[in-house]
Amino acid sequence: ANNVQLARANADSTMPAIAIAIADVSNGATGTFMLMGMAHDSSAFPTLVIGGEVYVSEDTAGAITSTLPASSGDRVQVIGIGMHADKMIFNPDYTIIERA
Repeated sequence: ANNVQLARANADSTMPAIAIAIADVSNGATGTFMLMGMAHDSSAFPTLVIGGEVYVSEDTAGAITSTLPASSGDRVQVIGIGMHADKMIFNPDYTIIERA
């Protein structure tokens, strides 16, 4: 009922990612979210590639990755572009591709 849940690229039920939390929020809890903009987190983001695509993680719910999800059945969603090792432009593309 109007709650946001953590996205994970291994199931339709957890996709697509539509927003990013601007502070820690427990799964299913209320919080403040950004729909588009610059996101920076030196403690939680993996090392991003400048100009590289950022994806929803296949391994950890609510995490991002700069590695293309590769397992059969994974969903691939580009959610941003790396601007620095720990900064990205969050601008999710709602096109979802399922890996064969």
